[in-house]
Amino acid sequence: MAYVETQSLELNPGWNLVSFYVQVNLADLIGSTVNIIEIQSATQKWRRNYVELFNTLSVIDIKKGYWIYLEKQDGLPETIELTGELITGQITYSLNQGWTLIGVPSKIPLPYNDTNPLTNITQIVRQIENGNEHIWQPGDNESEYTFFEVGVGYFIQASISHNITLVMPSPEPEPEP
Repeated sequence: MAYVETQSLELNPGWNLVSFYVQVNLADLIGSTVNIIEIQSATQKWRRNYVELFNTLSVIDIKKGYWIYLEKQDGLPETIELTGELITGQITYSLNQGWTLIGVPSKIPLPYNDTNPLTNITQIVRQIENGNEHIWQPGDNESEYTFFEVGVGYFIQASISHNITLVMPSPEPEPEP
C-alpha cells in the first residue's frame, strides 16, 4: 500500500546535512524555496544559476544523505514542505570500506543498534547544532545521540565494504469507525 505524506524539513542558513522519508524529485526540492542555492550528494551536485552541463545531480536517491546550502539574508531558519510517497519496509545500503554518506528514510527515529549487522561499523557521524558534529561508536550507550533522527543525513565509517539493512516502519492503521 502506498502512503502519501508531507515531510517538513527545517533548514538553517548555510550547509545542512539532510535525508528524506518521502520520495521526492529534484524539481520539487529546488522549487520549495528560492533560498536553496546548492545540493550535494557524495558524488554529484546541483547549483542554482549554474552551467547546466555541470549540474550532475538530477535524481534524489532516498538512501543517500544530501548537503543543502540555504542562503538567507535574515539568518533565520526556513521550513520546506515536501510531499511524496512514504518509504516503508527494508532498505539495504552498500557501505564502502571507509566513509559512506547515507540518508535514513524513516518518519520516526530508529536506534543505531537496529542496524543489521552493526559489526564492521566503526563510527556514525551526524551534524548537530551550529554546524558541529557528533560521533557515535558501537557500545557507546552514554551518548546523547543513539538514534537515526528524522530528516538527518549520516556518515557511516565501516572497517570493510559490506551491506547493512534498516527497516522503515509502516504507519499505524487508521482505527475502524
